[in-house]
Amino acid sequence: MNKLKQLGVLLLAFTFMFAACTSDEEVNPGTPPELPPASSMEMDFSQFDNSANSGGREMATNWETAATYVGVWNVVLAVGMAVPVASFKAAISQRASYDSDRGLWVWNFDHKVVGRTYSFELTGEVTEAGVEWNMYASEENGFQNVLWYSGIMATNGSTGYWELNKDGDNPTPYLRIDWEVENEEAAYIKYKNIETGTAGFGSYIEYGKTTDVDLNRYYNIIGAGGASVEIEWSHETGVGHYRVNGGNYLCWNASFEDVACQ
Repeated sequence: MNKLKQLGVLLLAFTFMFAACTSDEEVNPGTPPELPPASSMEMDFSQFDNSANSGGREMATNWETAATYVGVWNVVLAVGMAVPVASFKAAISQRASYDSDRGLWVWNFDHKVVGRTYSFELTGEVTEAGVEWNMYASEENGFQNVLWYSGIMATNGSTGYWELNKDGDNPTPYLRIDWEVENEEAAYIKYKNIETGTAGFGSYIEYGKTTDVDLNRYYNIIGAGGASVEIEWSHETGVGHYRVNGGNYLCWNASFEDVACQ
């Protein structure tokens, strides 16, 4: 009888040990997915900074005109993207924890942007479609737990998209960003206005790199009414040209002076 009791105790112990091991295996999440680079959200406008040019001249140069087209988007996005870009850059430096109840990786942190303090929660989940990201925000003495932006990234981290809401007080669709990266830098990025009921709905700007020897960077800008601006330039020399609605190209040299197009 004692032997049977001992055997029963041993079997019960083995059962608990097996269950514990199985439970540990089930909740072991491995390593968190790597976040996309900040360049997946932030277009490079640096080579068309027109803030120090055109003062006093009656007519803008070709480069200045091209920079003005780009600058309109830059100004609008600088306001609308301030919190999303700042929060995502801050998330990159944080350490993730695994929420076994939700089956998600979570990055929790507080961050101050433009004088306001926010609490952010970024979640990441590996799915069949890729890695799904969601950024929730709460403002101190303001809105709480609002989905500010979300996106899907390919499992290899090379491509993806973001969809941003307007802001924490008005979380309605605002902007879609499609992106591709190479070596942590944007090889292609497109901002499209998805804010229904606005004059700019459907308009977009896209930036990309090419293998062209002479002109290896470009912007394509499409207005809500279909008007187009194409800008191409050399990242190394600054030489470039632009055209509007498929018309003739207008060119500039490495000193940003007007020249005849070749």
